[in-house]
Amino acid sequence: MDTGLNDKWLEAEDFSNGDTWTSYTLTIAGVLPAGAETYRDGTPSKMALQFEKTDKILGLNVTNYRILKLLLGSNPNKWPGGKVAFEPRMFRGEPCVRVSAPVNLRKSVAKFYGTELAGKKVITQD
Repeated sequence: MDTGLNDKWLEAEDFSNGDTWTSYTLTIAGVLPAGAETYRDGTPSKMALQFEKTDKILGLNVTNYRILKLLLGSNPNKWPGGKVAFEPRMFRGEPCVRVSAPVNLRKSVAKFYGTELAGKKVITQD
């Protein structure tokens, strides 16, 4: 998953395996409260996830937070140890990282879930 991006944030580009998008299952190591980290632009982070076997962290947007609550329960303090599949999706014309939601849960987040990229060719634009 190390893409060589000199950044601590897990992003869609981290799911590019050469020329193909791929998905990963990661184990949550910890949950950081909102404001514990700072984004590149200097703004305080939202709640963020730390993972085993990588130093990358994922700032949680509303969509991923909602899916995690449905999968792991409403108490984020109980999420560490949970194995979660993450996948690259396309949302509003940009690649993004989404918690992989089972089909029966996708209705609740369908508007913001985006389209699947896993297994598709990476298209780079100059």
